Amino acid sequence: MIQNKYAILAPLLIALLGASDRPTRELLKSDVKIAELPAARVASARGDGTASMKLAIAYGYGIGVHVDTNAYLSFLTKAATQGLPQAWDLVGQLQIGTHPSDAVRNFKRAADAGYVPAKFDLATSTLIGRGIPKDERAACALFHSAALQEYPDAEYSWGTCLGNGVGGVQQDSIEALVWWTRAADHGFPLAHQTLGIVLTQGLGVPRNPIEGMKWLLIATRDPDNEVDLHVVKTALADASRTRPATDLKDAQRRATSWIAQHPRRERSPMIDFGGKLHL
Repeated sequence: MIQNKYAILAPLLIALLGASDRPTRELLKSDVKIAELPAARVASARGDGTASMKLAIAYGYGIGVHVDTNAYLSFLTKAATQGLPQAWDLVGQLQIGTHPSDAVRNFKRAADAGYVPAKFDLATSTLIGRGIPKDERAACALFHSAALQEYPDAEYSWGTCLGNGVGGVQQDSIEALVWWTRAADHGFPLAHQTLGIVLTQGLGVPRNPIEGMKWLLIATRDPDNEVDLHVVKTALADASRTRPATDLKDAQRRATSWIAQHPRRERSPMIDFGGKLHL
């Protein structure tokens, strides 16, 4: 089992048994165009869930309109009523703190419709037993399915299943490294932090200080609500202290090259019950 003194491995998640493997595309900020908003309002009024979701995103990000949490919630709820799986999932995220059973039903509904991020949210609930019985074995088995659909969060957590031998999964540190690298290349910030620490310290895998420092340098530009920047900077300082200056320069070149080839991953807008925007 991989032991990590920085305790950076995220909780394991599950995907739902029997969920559809037909992917349902996630609408993002880049999908919303100011010039298309008038047509989206007409389409929303006619029952188009995709149009309603675009309007929700517009109000969440302030695209062509002022940021308005009430309008966001109104159009998000409308999109859910109109049958959009992404909206079911986001409504579930809003419900998980106070109505977990309702949230899980929405996660399951969206996952069954092929919306992969909902598998991830359902997995979280199942792992901690919130709104659904806790089941680590099902977690890792179905999480693998979501990882195969190239959802970065799932790739990371499937790697964690492998790295720690959880839920009946055969422990395999090398295979875990493969999945963490996939998640990192797909823009999952915690994978950058994990790879950096695992590789610089040689936790269950051969040490590779230059590659490890590369990932730690990349993690320093990630949002501070998705990585622990204190942990990242401490690990980077520890690693660079024992290496020649040329190694750090090599890691910096690798990090710069990676960043140039990998734009930041977009996330759907989300608002909690207190009305705080998570953009």
